[in-house]
Amino acid sequence: MTFQVYVGMDLGSHKTAVMTSEGRRAFLPTVIGRPKDDLSRRLIKTDAVFGQAAIEGDHSLDLLRPLAHGRLKFHAPGAGDSKGVKDEATQRESLRLIVQHALGLVGVTTDVNAAVVIGAPALACLESKELLVEIAGRTCRSVMVVSEPFAVAYGMDQLSGTLVVDIGAGTTDICALTGIYPRPEHQVTLPIGGDAIDDIFTNLVLSQHPKAIVNRSMLCNLKERFGSVAENPPQADLTVVVDGRPQILNLTRQLHDACKSFVEPVFNGLKQCLSGWDSEMQGRLLRNVILAGGGSRMQGLDTALERLLREYYGSARVNPIHDSMFAGAAGALKLAMEARPEHWNAI
Repeated sequence: MTFQVYVGMDLGSHKTAVMTSEGRRAFLPTVIGRPKDDLSRRLIKTDAVFGQAAIEGDHSLDLLRPLAHGRLKFHAPGAGDSKGVKDEATQRESLRLIVQHALGLVGVTTDVNAAVVIGAPALACLESKELLVEIAGRTCRSVMVVSEPFAVAYGMDQLSGTLVVDIGAGTTDICALTGIYPRPEHQVTLPIGGDAIDDIFTNLVLSQHPKAIVNRSMLCNLKERFGSVAENPPQADLTVVVDGRPQILNLTRQLHDACKSFVEPVFNGLKQCLSGWDSEMQGRLLRNVILAGGGSRMQGLDTALERLLREYYGSARVNPIHDSMFAGAAGALKLAMEARPEHWNAI
């Protein structure tokens, strides 16, 4: 089966990366903005704004991140959605538009004979994978959905003796690669990620500075710049409005506490993923633990996890991936270009 263009997509809860066999690439926040009223629609001159443009125009737009907290990608349809079917339908349509927009940024439209491989959480439910196939299939001729950590490992040619920890905004996926396609028992999906850290950080700031006017986007940006679990974290200052005027708050301790809350669950997930292997394979996997995804950039996370693993297992080596932005998309693209015909339109 031959296609005009091959595409690799890392469809993340917070950011989406896409690459093509023609050398095009795009990276954008997984967010859509819609005008709040007729005036904003008249000024914006469109019914939907995507990515960074949506974030920058948030005062006149209603923003939606359809994959936030693992929605649609990890939980079954309707799970965890207290607002019911209407909101789920809105999330689905918003996700479809975001995928269509991201593909359009790299020149992929319905007129192009394209095939796309999409990364999904390691243990995404069948309904969620089918949804991704259906959405991408509206633009691309053929679609394949694979585990996000598997896509990372495939791109690095690290398919045996590798333990990949892919830290996204909505989920953290852990996958043991042993030379065969990973099975469900070789993978762990944790329903935590950058969103969970943002929740804790926001609650800490608002509880300790109740008069401060802050928004989640401001705190998320601060986390991405200064997030750390190291013993001596960098100072994280933020200018906010308190009692009607700007003040600089030192939020180093709150951010450090929020980030540290993430370490223990990831360590427990690693133990769970390793528990089914014999000591020889455990040793091989522990010598090559790879941190991927946006969360891999958190300062000191590799050192903290390596210390805990060494204390528990005796030895370990943890390394952050070199390119956290495009590693998943690059691996998905490589897989797309090398896939056999029977792999397409598969989950």
